[in-house]
Amino acid sequence: MAYVSAQAADARVNVELDTGDMTLNIGPQHPATHGTLRIACQLDGEQVVVAEPIMGYMHRGYEKLCEVR
Repeated sequence: MAYVSAQAADARVNVELDTGDMTLNIGPQHPATHGTLRIACQLDGEQVVVAEPIMGYMHRGYEKLCEVR
């Protein structure tokens, strides 16, 4: 047990967090909305830097559904 404690005391933890901007896709939220709107957001922490609305967004599964009907 003393060996494990000695290793733990000597261990160095170097944690570098990525602080760059994050891209987040918002929507469609529910299947009943038929995928009419998607918002591509770029975030800096909790602050929205860019919000790009994309109208007429359809999930690619819809195209596959139409192929067989």
